Amino acid sequence: MDIQVELRPHIGKQPTAFGPIEVEHNQWMIFARREGGPMLHVGYVGKQPNAPINFLRQPNGQPWPEAVKEIVRQAIAEECGDGSRSEAEPPEPEDPEKSLEEDILGDED
Repeated sequence: MDIQVELRPHIGKQPTAFGPIEVEHNQWMIFARREGGPMLHVGYVGKQPNAPINFLRQPNGQPWPEAVKEIVRQAIAEECGDGSRSEAEPPEPEDPEKSLEEDILGDED
């Protein structure tokens, strides 16, 4: 599988009395794509050595296949020059109907 991985600094904006300023979050945003395909945001990884990789879910809501994760892990190890990194999966997506039900009815436990 020929996948190109790109790390970009995670920079956000913070409101101040002087107007918004850019803030560095000390982590990389992980993007990947197949040749000719769209660049997809696949996760985050901290800039500190051996920080865990936090994979996002695919656009269809499913976890990334292990083959894609392994390509990302290898690219991060090469780019950052450190060893293996642990992985932190995101929590399961909430069921919007259950959340709405709880908002309306409250927690009945």
